[in-house]
Amino acid sequence: MQKWTFVVNPYCTAGQPGCFQEPFCLFPSSATLRRTADLMLCQYISSPSVTINARRRNGKRRKHRHRVSITSIFLLPDDRSSESAVGIVGGHTIPIENAPYMASLRLNGTYHWCGGAIIHRRFVVTAAHCIVPNREYKISVGSNSIETGGILMDVEELIIHDKYDPSEDYDICLVKLKEEIPLSEKVSLIELADSGLKLKTGTMMNITGWGNSKENGRVSTYLQQTTVPLVGRRSCKFTYMAFLHPISVRMICAGEVGHDACQGDSGGPLTYKDHLVGVSSFGVGCGTYPGVYTKISAMLPWITEKIDESS
Repeated sequence: MQKWTFVVNPYCTAGQPGCFQEPFCLFPSSATLRRTADLMLCQYISSPSVTINARRRNGKRRKHRHRVSITSIFLLPDDRSSESAVGIVGGHTIPIENAPYMASLRLNGTYHWCGGAIIHRRFVVTAAHCIVPNREYKISVGSNSIETGGILMDVEELIIHDKYDPSEDYDICLVKLKEEIPLSEKVSLIELADSGLKLKTGTMMNITGWGNSKENGRVSTYLQQTTVPLVGRRSCKFTYMAFLHPISVRMICAGEVGHDACQGDSGGPLTYKDHLVGVSSFGVGCGTYPGVYTKISAMLPWITEKIDESS
């Protein structure tokens, strides 16, 4: 039987916005983990591994099944299930005028597949993992309903970051449209956050989309929005260590229990004061752990370069 060590996230304080103080059991395989764990209660766990369900937030609701080895195992508290209760998770319906930069990526021209944000008269930004080869896509803008209203735009080109990989790093795609988007009070551009925008842990931001209101639920007919706190980088890395998923410098984490993006929200915007901060990328469950977003300021040089090349 292996000896494990019982720890909680050392990088946040209980009650702090965006703090996920879940208990971990860590196998002492590195000096860093031993030093952290030596301060905590030691336990013995009979099972050397556990299967964790994780998911991408696209409309297909695909799941990754990560086999977590004996180097790290995650334990849910007894009074908490892995499925969230409600919300975008935890959201409320808003008119499109409250988020006129919002776009819906339509699979085969009809089915809501992922979210997106209008950043140029000819370009929408979304997540690279939303793009399935050999499919037709269109972009819908100007309506808070995925069933009625709005303007359906034809796609000319899909530009996926050439460094995108299965770990969801560089998870970004530019959707170039055949024609310019007609702007109005229901359709407008959103500014891109640059490195000059400094956000502190706990800063409240908005996430917006038509995704499920709970894990494995149905997409929302009307646009949803909720506020989520920025989760500290070290805290987020510690949490995702349990799922053997690296958090790179091109990722930003946000969310709290009961407030999160979910399936169908992939590619959608994380915003702060009318600036696009992140693109919804991946997470584990919905409203249970922090959501992970592609960091726009880190992708800004690539975005600018590709738009200039294609304009």
